[in-house]
Amino acid sequence: MADDHVLERRPATLLRQSIDVLVVALGGMLVTLLVAGLFQSAENERFNQAFSRDAGALANSVDRQVAVKLRDLDALKTFFVEAQTLSPSMFERITAPFLDNALALGWVMPVDATYRSRLETELSLAYGRPVSILDPVLDASVEPADPRTLYFPLVFIASNVMPNPPIGMDMMIEPRRQRTLQRAIENRQLAATEPLQLVTGGTGGTWGLSLLLPVFNAQGLDPDSGYGVTGLLLSAFDFEGLLGLPDMARQSELAIRLIHTASDGSSLVVVDSGVPDLEAPADALSQTVQIADQTYRLELRPGLDYASGRHRAVWMPVLMAGTIITLLLSAYLLGIKVQRGRTQQLVERRTRELRATERRLRQLAVTDELTGLFNRRHLEEMIERELGRLQRYAEPASIIMFDLDHFKEINDSLGHEAGDRVLRQVARLLEARIRQTDTGGRWGGEEFMILCPGARDDQAAELAEQIRGFLASLHMEGVPKITASFGVTAIQASDSSEELLRRVDALLYDAKRAGRNRVVAG
Repeated sequence: MADDHVLERRPATLLRQSIDVLVVALGGMLVTLLVAGLFQSAENERFNQAFSRDAGALANSVDRQVAVKLRDLDALKTFFVEAQTLSPSMFERITAPFLDNALALGWVMPVDATYRSRLETELSLAYGRPVSILDPVLDASVEPADPRTLYFPLVFIASNVMPNPPIGMDMMIEPRRQRTLQRAIENRQLAATEPLQLVTGGTGGTWGLSLLLPVFNAQGLDPDSGYGVTGLLLSAFDFEGLLGLPDMARQSELAIRLIHTASDGSSLVVVDSGVPDLEAPADALSQTVQIADQTYRLELRPGLDYASGRHRAVWMPVLMAGTIITLLLSAYLLGIKVQRGRTQQLVERRTRELRATERRLRQLAVTDELTGLFNRRHLEEMIERELGRLQRYAEPASIIMFDLDHFKEINDSLGHEAGDRVLRQVARLLEARIRQTDTGGRWGGEEFMILCPGARDDQAAELAEQIRGFLASLHMEGVPKITASFGVTAIQASDSSEELLRRVDALLYDAKRAGRNRVVAG
């Protein structure tokens, strides 16, 4: 009977022992996990402090690099107070000590229309070859500048990497440099362009920028003209050279990115060290870098080599002990599942971002930035599509082209801002007056086009007359009366796009020759 009692108690004991062992095992696992967590937390804190220290030192070094180069530029400015005494050889001697820190250094000076011929003669004698003030054209070549009241040509340049420096190029023609030049003069301080795609020595493109430092003295132009400046010192840099990033990236083993945010909110990565990083946003250090009047964001992350050499997994020896291997395996599998979910979320988010970017790019590709209408490229595609439809179905279709009369006078007398305001107002009127089936767009400059599928030329002429009347009655504060000349023609199945455009363009200019502010159909 006693043995039976013992036998009855044994299962209960085994159960209690199993429970005790389980409690001890769980307690030991919890203690082990706690200790491992404390060790790992201390290691993470040490790593984060080391990264913050190294990244902060690199960011400060970047600031110093920028400050040194800008100080060099300011020091060089003192040589140009009496800029009218310079010659190409003198300019090269003055700038030679500074070329190690810049791709190119140049001197830009204001030239009014009366002085242009004399300057071109002086530069031709100085360089021993014909030199003219130049404008860029569409095929990346240059041609003598059109007559204007004021020019800002590049008269001297020194560079160790540019094989064909653009002597005589008018800086007021390229919009980004024009805006920078105007800011430099108006604010009387150093100004920087937005990022530019540079090509040096035929080795391919890299991102850089140009800096313009105005030089003023008593012999500048009339200050009332808004350009009371003797000249501007131009310097061109690539970002990696300006910030000293290549050597820093190799020595620090940090992933480095420099990002420019434009006024419209878009971002552009102008420097990427290419160092593989941890891709952990919490580990990133972000700092603002100010280059003249342009603001950039410097992002630093631990590189993989940096992390592998400094970040130790101290928890592994603790967690590998004893009976907790199974629990660790479960935790590991759970971690994989969590990481997989995070990765899937990241992929979905990036996919949505890419699709949104694709939609934005597709919209930008067919839209005129100033007016919001379709651009010339899209209109050309629609003309080809309309010609194809006409050949298949033989339905009527017409095209309207109109040009704002005396628009150049508005730009010249009131400024480009007023001209842009007129163009936007005309665009809104055009959108409100054409049919849903019509396609309206900006052909270029002050020229607009309307494609009218299903409309005969007399119907299109009636629409053009309505738009002409609305334009003529349009009132804009501070802007003279707006009129336009229209050319209207039917689209023929036998037309090519070139023939159609020549015909409607000729009709438009018939309207111009007939006195403007009228519709000519044919």
